Amino acid sequence: MTSPNPYAATAADLNQPQLVGELATLGQRFGASFIDGLIAIVLAVPFWAMTGFFEVLSHGGQVDYFFAVKGMAWGLASFLLVHTYFLHKNGQTIGKKLLKIAIVTTDGAKPSLLTLLVKRYLPVFLIRLVPFVGNLLGLVDVCFIFREDRRCLHDLIAGTKVIKSA
Repeated sequence: MTSPNPYAATAADLNQPQLVGELATLGQRFGASFIDGLIAIVLAVPFWAMTGFFEVLSHGGQVDYFFAVKGMAWGLASFLLVHTYFLHKNGQTIGKKLLKIAIVTTDGAKPSLLTLLVKRYLPVFLIRLVPFVGNLLGLVDVCFIFREDRRCLHDLIAGTKVIKSA
């Protein structure tokens, strides 16, 4: 019986980020996203009321692409207004804070606000502006959560993961 060579090179795959921290469950991530979505809807209602969105829909009309882009801009501004402080302080949105999960880098550190906004949220936001393709890629992004490491496409782009927080 031979013993392992203590001087041998490590067998670890250094090209793959090593995940540190217990991953958030699918339920926690869904719940946090659901809460954040409810907040977004509550913030969207004044925009819809001010711009005649409800009136257009009540008469069976359709909103044009320009209206949709304005709505996305309102959504981005309200997202930043509501979540920036918590993202900067703890790597959490309100939904993540309520469900005790947080965004961290793959080595377990708190990501910078710039990383979160520019790498994690902005690409998804911009992709969603592309008609049809944006919705399809948004679905692909979310489906990545079913991988073993539970990292969505936006997590892979930003080098982040979502873990249970204390």
